[in-house]
Amino acid sequence: MLFLEQLRGELRKLYARPRTWMGYGAFLLMEALILTVYKLERSQRHVRDLVERNGLEFGNYYSSLTITFTIMLLSMFLLGSIYFALVAGDIVAKENEDGNLRLVFARPISRLRLLFVKYAAVALYTFSFVFFVGITGYAMAVAAVGWEGGLFVMEPRMKIFAAFPPGAKAPRVSRSAPRASA
Repeated sequence: MLFLEQLRGELRKLYARPRTWMGYGAFLLMEALILTVYKLERSQRHVRDLVERNGLEFGNYYSSLTITFTIMLLSMFLLGSIYFALVAGDIVAKENEDGNLRLVFARPISRLRLLFVKYAAVALYTFSFVFFVGITGYAMAVAAVGWEGGLFVMEPRMKIFAAFPPGAKAPRVSRSAPRASA
């Protein structure tokens, strides 16, 4: 119970800082910029070539889902590591900067536990941040191109290729362990 109370306090301190909220604004601007570039004729031609080179129809795969993937990929690559490092460093360094470090270490809590609470706070922040980027990116893409269409994902560096036509359902995954044959 004490851990959750400490975590709540860390989250309260984290979200009270302007640097924490600065990332949300920067990502909204980045998403709008990526979406603007994605709507340009030259960008659409590049995506058309990529989709058609893989034997798919451009009209089915130039959609909000495809654009959302691109927005998330580019924004997390370009800005994500900067803001996550800024917040993660800030949550530890801010204690010393504010003069709280002596008070924090005077409490009956180990340094390892204190760092674990801070790590958990940053992990929750990261999860909420990625969720925010996905939701706002999808909302912007829907506003720009509508919500109909499939999903086309191609990222050669990560060795990812997937194409889901409009209306496709996710494949079912069996959770049971395979049975051994006698």
